[in-house]
Amino acid sequence: MMNLKSNISKIFLFELSQRRAFMPILSIFFLTLPNTTANQIGLYSGIGFIVGFLLEIPSGYISDLIGHKKALIISKVSMILSMLAYVLANNFWMIVLGSSLLSVSIAFMSGTKEAYMHNLLIELKREKDFTKIMSKMSANVSLFAAFLAISLPFFTQINMRLPLFINLGIDVLGLIPLLLLVKPKLKFKAKKDLKQLSKFFKAIKGTGFYSTSIFVGILGGFMIGISGYRFVYLQELGLPVILVGTIMGFSRFIWFALGNNIHHIEKFGIKKILFFEIFLFSASFILAAVLSNPYIVAIMFILINGYFWSRNMLIKSFFLKNFASNPNLKATMLSIKGQVQVIIQAICAFAISFVMIYSYKLGFGLIGVLYFILLLIVFQFIKKKVFVNA
Repeated sequence: MMNLKSNISKIFLFELSQRRAFMPILSIFFLTLPNTTANQIGLYSGIGFIVGFLLEIPSGYISDLIGHKKALIISKVSMILSMLAYVLANNFWMIVLGSSLLSVSIAFMSGTKEAYMHNLLIELKREKDFTKIMSKMSANVSLFAAFLAISLPFFTQINMRLPLFINLGIDVLGLIPLLLLVKPKLKFKAKKDLKQLSKFFKAIKGTGFYSTSIFVGILGGFMIGISGYRFVYLQELGLPVILVGTIMGFSRFIWFALGNNIHHIEKFGIKKILFFEIFLFSASFILAAVLSNPYIVAIMFILINGYFWSRNMLIKSFFLKNFASNPNLKATMLSIKGQVQVIIQAICAFAISFVMIYSYKLGFGLIGVLYFILLLIVFQFIKKKVFVNA
């Protein structure tokens, strides 16, 4: 049992290596390459999101079939290859390759890590602590990511690619704990037939799973889909490049502080939490469009992003409790939820890239208004059926 318990620490180290602390720098680095333009940030992000969309459900089902450990190893290897593409990038298409491989990695990790940990905690008889353990794990990882995000921009003074090389080294080290995972006694694997999958789709039909997935997909899709523009927007407002990583770093400190206590927020109920977020996230986009002081906008981004990521495990915990009708298809279920978000991310990234050519402020403003309208509409469909007791 003690050996099996060590898997929690190994998954923690894996997640530690998966954080993309260099992302604030990537958009700026991209614009230093020959013949690149701002709207291409949305294009390479959108292409990556489409790759993720195409793989999201298949990767979840493959994970349930071959075993979650193998799927996590595939995820890590894809992440290493993604970093190699970024390190060697000298044009738009190499960045597209890196973005696509990044999406492959995320697709195989999405749902798989949570499914693996959920099954592990069942075997350790700690299933009820899932939200608490996973939120604390992500929060503690964010503390490391904070220091990394703050420090990496300083290495750009030596060479713009140096932060990418550092992250590549961390990725290689992150493969080791996955290879050392202790094999559990309980077996959680899907049968190699489509009948089980067909039964699963029938079981979740009519439960509100799809409408709930659309709602949380919009919540996350817009937040992530526009992420590539936050840092170049701050730079345009006048924030020094060397401080860009600080924005991401400080948001991770917020993530750390909230994530270690997010299980206390769970008592308010998922319905109230998500309704509050409609106004919170929409207002953040609109205020970003209205305000011009880079430091005020940066502080807002820090607080909003820190909160957004800290409460992510609450959403996944809710789905595992309410929609995991087949214990052998947990990764598949979470992948279906994730696929909805990925396609919304892709649509958002592609659409907003054409607006950002003319004005970052206009882009953030349009996103904020559209975000608010869509979320209010979808919330009406799910509040009575899904959130009756939430």
